[in-house]
Amino acid sequence: MADDMIRLEGLCKRFPGQHAPAVEGLSLRVPAGRIAVLVGPSGCGKTTTMRMVNRIIEPDTGRIYLDGQDVTARDADQLRRQIGYVIQQVGLFPHLTVAQNVSTVPRMLKWDKARTRRRVDEMLDLMGLDPARYRDRYPKALSGGERQRVGVARALCADPPVMLMDEPFGAIDPINRDRLQNEFLRLQAELRKTILFVTHDIDEAIKMGDRIAILRERSEVVQYDTPANILAAPADDFVRDFLGGRRTLRRLGLARLGPEELRPWPVVDQDGTPGAALEQLRAADVPAVLVADRTGRPVRWADATALERATSLRGIGHAVPGVRLHAPLADVLDALLAGQAPGVAVADGDGRHVGVVDLPALVQAAGRMHEPSDERSGGRGEVHS
Repeated sequence: MADDMIRLEGLCKRFPGQHAPAVEGLSLRVPAGRIAVLVGPSGCGKTTTMRMVNRIIEPDTGRIYLDGQDVTARDADQLRRQIGYVIQQVGLFPHLTVAQNVSTVPRMLKWDKARTRRRVDEMLDLMGLDPARYRDRYPKALSGGERQRVGVARALCADPPVMLMDEPFGAIDPINRDRLQNEFLRLQAELRKTILFVTHDIDEAIKMGDRIAILRERSEVVQYDTPANILAAPADDFVRDFLGGRRTLRRLGLARLGPEELRPWPVVDQDGTPGAALEQLRAADVPAVLVADRTGRPVRWADATALERATSLRGIGHAVPGVRLHAPLADVLDALLAGQAPGVAVADGDGRHVGVVDLPALVQAAGRMHEPSDERSGGRGEVHS
């Protein structure tokens, strides 16, 4: 497999009646197994660029390489069967069932029925859609989020090495969009597809991309780098203006809570006595202790005032906000501000309590963001223009 699964060299496209090209001299490389996001203002050529990759739109000049092979002169229909494609409007065939929609490409490739059915059920299950419930439904019976999941299942069904995603979550309401984005990133961590992703939303680009290409008119690449590096060191005023005024907050969404930010904290059993808990609080010199249930999970904060008045540790104090280790620092900050507590309880991947992060620790973690980093993508993107 080539290091760059997608390589675009000198792509140009001018549509009839237009004075300027829609895309002019675009060159871009996407490493295998990564998500590269094209983001920029409306009309800058993002979707035109994507459609040239699977040759829905033919480039006037330039070359397209997939896994090191020049596909510019290949049969376009054969090429598209090797590329998953997800769009904002989903594009499901309304007269076909979910199973028939998902199996579109395998049927074109003449897979046998048993193999096709197994793969359809596998894809639906992967998308959180029970095959027994959804296989025979029609698109009109699905919610917008369910239709989008079916669209992703269809794009993945023939196991293409490359996926193109054009505003795939743009038509979904904010709550479901966030859920679908998270679910897709979880899947990508397992599947490691090479993905070219188009969006107009810089926050979505930062969340979804291993690398981001910020474009201006005619798909000119202004900066192509990791989200962390773009936020830390915008290339010019165009990029700074496009990012807007929330760069530090956005960087909090990239940086992760590490073990080094955790503080040991006194945890008392809810069946213990307030007096014993008060002694632990004073010995540890902290503003409050954590009260844990029978499983050892912290459920309440109790400060000195509450402990001095209490006859039992059950039901006193404030509820404990919690996050998982390696959560985005933005989630930690949200929990800290919303919790009315001196810190946020942190659990490991199995839900076991591992410590507390407080405001000084969060400030320490945020301090790690000051220097550009290759953490998310393993290296700086290469741009030729």
